[in-house]
Amino acid sequence: MNYLVPDFYKDIVPLQEAAGISLGMDFDEFQSLALCLDAGGGEYEAGREKNIWLVSYRCELLPWQEWINEIYCSWESTVILTFDGNSKKLIRIFVSEGYKGKLLGRLEIGDRLDRVKADFNFYFECDAHYLEYKEDSEMSGELIPAEITTNYRTAYSEEYSDQIIEGIMIYELKKE
Repeated sequence: MNYLVPDFYKDIVPLQEAAGISLGMDFDEFQSLALCLDAGGGEYEAGREKNIWLVSYRCELLPWQEWINEIYCSWESTVILTFDGNSKKLIRIFVSEGYKGKLLGRLEIGDRLDRVKADFNFYFECDAHYLEYKEDSEMSGELIPAEITTNYRTAYSEEYSDQIIEGIMIYELKKE
């Protein structure tokens, strides 16, 4: 039987897909297609299990009275899927070291962030960078919905210009 295996070479498409897996996928569908191991017992080391999805559940009340109910599925610590525990829909895909697909056909894990400096401004919030279209673009001021983490947890600047991309996360936009 063929199981769902992430494609480490598939390009990252914001609001749509990464690793050949689409945002919005149903968790029950995922489980029917994937070879999974319940990691709730903690008897594994993330990244050491090969060719299997490690699944863990998080349901807790945060100090500010907000509930988190999520399901995490990790493939060798290179691809991490986050499903909403209530709707069971895939809401985030995070890729990191070992992933070879590119964001916008241009940026991949291990690249310097400033590789796209000529075409995008950098917007920094909560330890992550976002690409913002420059003023000369018809999409000026719009952010690309992909969170980029680097080896620095500070905003890009001339002083911190040698930032290397360590992870990219795409997500569904919250409906208001």
